[in-house]
Order: sequence, then C-alpha cells, then structure tokens
Amino acid sequence: MRRPFAPAHLARSALSVVCAAFFLLQLARGETLESFRKRIILSDGDEDVAGLATAGVPSANMLTAFRGAGKYDIAREYLEIEHGNATSRVFLYTPIAANEGGVVRETPATKQWPAVVFGHGLCAPAEFYEHLTTIVSSWGYVVLATDEYSSCDMSAFTRGESVNTTAYTEELERNVMYLLTRPEVNASAVAIAGHS
Repeated sequence: MRRPFAPAHLARSALSVVCAAFFLLQLARGETLESFRKRIILSDGDEDVAGLATAGVPSANMLTAFRGAGKYDIAREYLEIEHGNATSRVFLYTPIAANEGGVVRETPATKQWPAVVFGHGLCAPAEFYEHLTTIVSSWGYVVLATDEYSSCDMSAFTRGESVNTTAYTEELERNVMYLLTRPEVNASAVAIAGHS
C-alpha cells in the first residue's frame, strides 16, 4: 500500500528543489563564490560608497563603523574535535597580531579574546561565510565556524524525518565547551551567532 505524501515531505522536497534551482541558476549566470563576494561584499578598496549604492551594490547601504577588516591579522585552522562519540569539524579563526599602519605587533601569548561560535545555514558550507567570519575575527574575536549539517541533497530530508535541530544545537553547545578550554578565549565573553 502506498503512503500518502504528507505536507511535511512536500515542504522538504520543495526546499531541496528551491536550493538546487538557486545554485543551478547561479551557475548558469556564471556566478562563483568569488564573484558573489565581489558583487555583494564591500572591500577595503571601495571608497566611493555613494557611487556603489547608486550602482546597486546591496551592502553599500549597510555600512557601519566596523566596515571591512579590523586591525588584527588572523590565523585559520581546520580542526576535527572529538566530543565523546561525536566529532565536530570546524574552522577556527584567531587574532595573532595587530597590524596598524603597516606596523605588525604580535599579540601577547597570554592575551584572551572574546569568542563567537558561528552556525551556518542548512544549505551552505561554513566556507560560504568565510568573508564574514574572517572580518569578525580581524576585529579581535576568536571565531569558531562549525562545518556540519551543510548538505542540501535529498538525504538531508529523508522521508518521515525532519532536520535534526536538536543535534545541531548540541553541536553548537559542544563547540562552546571546546572554546572554553582554549587559553586564548575569555570564558566570560563567548557568544553564539549564525544564519538561517
């Protein structure tokens, strides 16, 4: 006997189709991650903000005092962290030196930084947000970007199953606990942020 196609299954299937259509459309338009960054994200060389806004660059209207990179050079590591029977795959961005006007000064080894665990959206890998996570880190934050649950294929939406948000929440909690063990992290200043 054939089971009826429940609305939840239809919604998950529709989401998969929409994600796939979006990525195919971007590919058909010749869009790459790098061209997306150049089209949407302002960089330090973009001085003519009014001209950019007039030209239709969406992020030109969202400028703040924290536009662009901060004064810290950063290190990027890819880590696999064991938590009992779970393994977290993460990118860790850490400020390592202040770069002020071309004068680079290493930060003291005892320096503690505020930290952020960043959780990405369901259909995008952590690297999709690298422009954001590196900029946040360059302003003096340790940023841990979890690289989990990024598959947008049909296996993420198994019939009769929902996306396991509880497992993802536990993943983020484990990553906070990991940051608390790092000597460069100020344990009283840890936050979780994310998208989608």
